[in-house]
Amino acid sequence: MDLPREIVDAIVDELDHSSVHVFCLVTRSFVRPSQARIFRSLHIQLGVNRPSSSSSGEYRPISPQQAQRLFASSPHIASYVQRLWVDIPLLQGDVGPPIQYLPARTVDDYYPPLQTFLPNFTRVRQLLVSAPSGKRWTDLPKALKDAIQTIILLPSLSELQLSYLSIPTTLIASLASVSELTLFSVEIEDTKVESSPMALASVAVSLYDISESMATFLATPGALPMRHLSIIYPAQWQWANIRQILQGTAATLNHLRFVFVRPLSAVPFPYLRALRVLELESSAGPGPYCLPDEFVLLLTQIPNTMPSLEKVILHLSIPYWDDVERGSEIPWAHSRPFDMGPLGAVHCRLRFNEFESADFSEARRELYEKVYQDFVRCMGEQMPALRDSGGLSFSHCRIAIPEF
Repeated sequence: MDLPREIVDAIVDELDHSSVHVFCLVTRSFVRPSQARIFRSLHIQLGVNRPSSSSSGEYRPISPQQAQRLFASSPHIASYVQRLWVDIPLLQGDVGPPIQYLPARTVDDYYPPLQTFLPNFTRVRQLLVSAPSGKRWTDLPKALKDAIQTIILLPSLSELQLSYLSIPTTLIASLASVSELTLFSVEIEDTKVESSPMALASVAVSLYDISESMATFLATPGALPMRHLSIIYPAQWQWANIRQILQGTAATLNHLRFVFVRPLSAVPFPYLRALRVLELESSAGPGPYCLPDEFVLLLTQIPNTMPSLEKVILHLSIPYWDDVERGSEIPWAHSRPFDMGPLGAVHCRLRFNEFESADFSEARRELYEKVYQDFVRCMGEQMPALRDSGGLSFSHCRIAIPEF
């Protein structure tokens, strides 16, 4: 069977993971395209007792020892890995939560497999490095750090996520091609650094669980050339850290995004003179549907704190069908109309979350349309100036949520 490679690749991309393994056996010409799909996203983690034929979430799990054997026998497979997650385990002697650890006589007993094959990955686009909470980067063996940094310095690497590590500022300063950086519950060592030119030209930063050291570092002018900032799942106690970061980046930050999962009381914003786009994302909550309080508190600050703002994007999710059904007779509610200052555009996006197995019937489609039209009317009444000028726009979509 001789099909063009582009057609084979397109077929493989449409198959689920179990089907790819069957497809791989049809003919020799299907082997490498299938391998490229199977090993596109790899999670190197402790506790994988045997090779897995299915994905772990979005990643294929594999132990360091399995990976060492695989890439020794089939080194070409390493070139297929584009998304790599390296999970550094909790070793004996580490201080951390009671999770699975490797019973090792020395900390080096686990690392040699990683150090051996990590340099083989030459086409990684996304790298995630996670560790036990508080694990210090400086405590890792030099050979392991060098192997990870070989991937960090790849020209192909565009996205990097560091989770639960305690890292030196020099590690961030070493980033070259990364355009998206995610810091998840990270501690920054040596935060009192002088502003200096760094390798990064401009980077989009996403922050989860913001530590005080993270805030201190990011608030240092010039420490990280940041134009796009996402604050994901902020907690009430983090507002002081968030405000500190915004004050330090006010001169360059032009896109700010918040993703909320719980009701919060927002604090006064600093003066964000360079901000052009403000993006807010949350659930509309139970009926009567309305803009979340944290949206209202931030939107009312626009005239006094965001003089250059050009666009606001509001993402509102309605959790599940039953919530829509119960709230279908309850109109959208709003407070008094907003004073949006000279703002020229607001886009409101309504998202209906559904389980993948849900039957999207005609009755459900009509109900969604009714809720959406009521949403459009309500937002128009809350932002009449933008509605009348044509600056208010809307969209809606249905999001399929996997069932576990």
